Amino acid sequence: MKNYYNLFVYLFICLARLNAQECGFVDTENYQTYDQYHFNRSSANVDIHCINVCFRIVRDNNGANAAINPNIIPQVLSEMNSKFNPHGIYFNQVGTFDYINSTNYNNYLQGSSPANIPNCLNIYFIKNFNHNPSLGGIATFGTLRVTIKGIHATNDCTVSHEVGHALNLRHTFRCTSTANGFNASCAENPFNSVECHIRGDLVCDTPADYTTMGGNSNVNNPYGLNNYNPDKKNIMSYWIGKQHFSPGQGERMFSSITGAPELQSIRSYNCANVVGPSKICRSGRIDSYRVSVAPIGTPTYNWSVSGCLQIIGSSTNSSVNITRTLPSTSNSTISVTINGSIVKTKTIRTRCLFGVFRMAGLYDWVSKDYGDMGLIIPIDPEDEDLDDPVVKYMWEIHEQESEPTALNSENIKPYFVGALPNEKNIFTSSTNQAIVNWGNISKSYLITCHEITQSGEKYLISENYVDVGDPKNNPCFKNNIQSIIAPNPVRNGLINVIVQKPENTSPCNYKDLEQPQFFNSELDKVNNSITIFDYQGNEIYRNVFETNEFTIENVNLISGNNYVVNLFTNEGGFNQQVIIAE
Repeated sequence: MKNYYNLFVYLFICLARLNAQECGFVDTENYQTYDQYHFNRSSANVDIHCINVCFRIVRDNNGANAAINPNIIPQVLSEMNSKFNPHGIYFNQVGTFDYINSTNYNNYLQGSSPANIPNCLNIYFIKNFNHNPSLGGIATFGTLRVTIKGIHATNDCTVSHEVGHALNLRHTFRCTSTANGFNASCAENPFNSVECHIRGDLVCDTPADYTTMGGNSNVNNPYGLNNYNPDKKNIMSYWIGKQHFSPGQGERMFSSITGAPELQSIRSYNCANVVGPSKICRSGRIDSYRVSVAPIGTPTYNWSVSGCLQIIGSSTNSSVNITRTLPSTSNSTISVTINGSIVKTKTIRTRCLFGVFRMAGLYDWVSKDYGDMGLIIPIDPEDEDLDDPVVKYMWEIHEQESEPTALNSENIKPYFVGALPNEKNIFTSSTNQAIVNWGNISKSYLITCHEITQSGEKYLISENYVDVGDPKNNPCFKNNIQSIIAPNPVRNGLINVIVQKPENTSPCNYKDLEQPQFFNSELDKVNNSITIFDYQGNEIYRNVFETNEFTIENVNLISGNNYVVNLFTNEGGFNQQVIIAE
């Protein structure tokens, strides 16, 4: 781990060639690494840093000879974020860009530097370094200024290399190539990395490196170049094809942004997001939300919610606790105002129309050796989070007894068709469909399906008990209801329904043997809820009826297609039938 040193400003002067970048700089005293800020980071809340950047294009005095075409700026910013984001560092572009008409600075003549735009890292694009045309860029830690030769703006991570210097990184090959030759007192030893924290670039997960530029050779390098095994993809090296920073370099930059006084003015909340679950389906559950950007100074926060959400406890901290209080037929929002002016909002999915709905194709009870059963999870397009879409579904079969059934050569437990051989009770798919074989063991099982979003959040969307072989195992079977649907096949989109309910109307329980079943916000208030799905899981009809005999009219069915009709009652009953359109 790094030692602590006094902070001094040092200048990196980076030379870039067409396919390789070369830097010559005069090294000064050692400086602080700000590791204490890395140690103080909470592993539970991995915050990010947001850096304001200003892009500045230099031209000659007459407005001609611009260093770059401004159309490439989005590409430059995108590359920067792609290289720094994995390390928790994000860049926010302030405005668009500005032009500076200065022939002297366009050729980087001494004494011609324009004033920085305050509160951002200024990235200047110039036409040439006249005093040394081979220079590709210059970055000076602490001055909040990076200067890039325009032809290298999108060349081999040149901008990211220079910004790395501006955020307190050194070259991976430090002290192997200087104007005075190899410097044994600070060059990293490729045979022994025990002093990696005080040698080379002072980062221990970057292997000892060298550069053949600046006169380095086996003659003046006592370790021998063949004994090096450098990371040739590291952005702070001189190798062609640079791609990444190391985790240690990322920690060094992150800690410097946190602690270096020179960098505090360019920190921002503009990249911030509200972090927390994107879906709240159950009333009474409490979820925590926070601001993604690490605190800057002593900020103020003011949280607010809309829809069916409620704040529990304080609304003026960097994090907040939220619960769902009422049923909802529309999505809700959570917002935070930072320092009285910066507002960040997150949409929360609270419609949850299928959060507790039954899988299409599933029955309470199946006989042993039933064979394969196709299942479909209904999908509600209005319940999608565009910022964090669902990317896959995870299905699981759970045994309901504490003592699993011992297997022999004849016993077959339920399994998913297509699952991995060592985890046949788990199936992950990018589609909303699965095929299960229920085996031949008489027992109750719980089958669940979770949706997994792009960010990795996991939400339960269906949970159902199934009896194999013996229906008495199922706690819901006593509440079996019956329905008559006629005619079937359905003619002219007209469906007549009669619901026959048993005398025992105690609540059925698909989810928790100790808790009454909760279907959705409507079902606590109504008698019968009807939904119809096609075999792709698309909902084509939904309605609620307050009587046990009713008619459904004008249903748009495709001739010859099969459909699944789900019937729920407020007593907790469930019935499912398949119909066909004539």
